[in-house]
Amino acid sequence: MISGNDDLGSHEQLQEENRRNCYDDGCRLLRLFNEQIKNEFVITNYRQALQRDFGLTNGYIRVIFDFSRFFDRHEVLPNIPMSIYFELTIKKKKLDRIARFEDEKNKLLELAKTDVIPQREYYRQKLADMVERVKR
Repeated sequence: MISGNDDLGSHEQLQEENRRNCYDDGCRLLRLFNEQIKNEFVITNYRQALQRDFGLTNGYIRVIFDFSRFFDRHEVLPNIPMSIYFELTIKKKKLDRIARFEDEKNKLLELAKTDVIPQREYYRQKLADMVERVKR
């Protein structure tokens, strides 16, 4: 017998997975459109149009484009919050300088298997400390 709570839980999980897939698809679609139009025609104020139409900041648009380049679809997991992905995306250049981005990305994906995902503020500080420690 299936209880109503079990159905609700799996329904909510499916909704979250669909939301994540839509978000991932949207990020990729915007990036691919941006890359494909560069040589075909000119859209004046493209980023400003995205800002106005979707209510996004210029920095957020950059993170969206970067996110869709740095993570493959199979690496976007339902139990990792998008805010964690974005923290790692924002720090990519600095982590690349110390050859740690791929290691940190793999570590995050491994943590997802155990369902032990750090809180965003903690993760942000951890990444900042990692970069700062190597700079010294």
